Amino acid sequence: QAADMDSEKHESETAKELVNALKSELQRSKELQEEIDIKETRISSLESEIRDMTSTFDREKSDLQRELSMKSQLYENGLTMMHEMQQSHNEAQEILFQRIKFLEDQVACPSY
Repeated sequence: QAADMDSEKHESETAKELVNALKSELQRSKELQEEIDIKETRISSLESEIRDMTSTFDREKSDLQRELSMKSQLYENGLTMMHEMQQSHNEAQEILFQRIKFLEDQVACPSY
């Protein structure tokens, strides 16, 4: 009987040790779950910030592309206008040269 009691006592102590080990593991599991929850919340927050930053970046990119397009169009229009003004100037200059030649010819050989 003494051996049975020692065996039962040993089994009881072993069971208590296992229960304590399980309680310890359960506590550690809870702590790890809390850490996971905190990190998931942080990840969610960072994802939201990234979405906001991406949205802002896309909006700014679109604005800059629109501005670049307008400046390009303005530059092109300016070049076209300068080209047309140069053509008009050349045409006016040609007409003046023809008029001067005509007047020079009139002075050199009067028809009267």
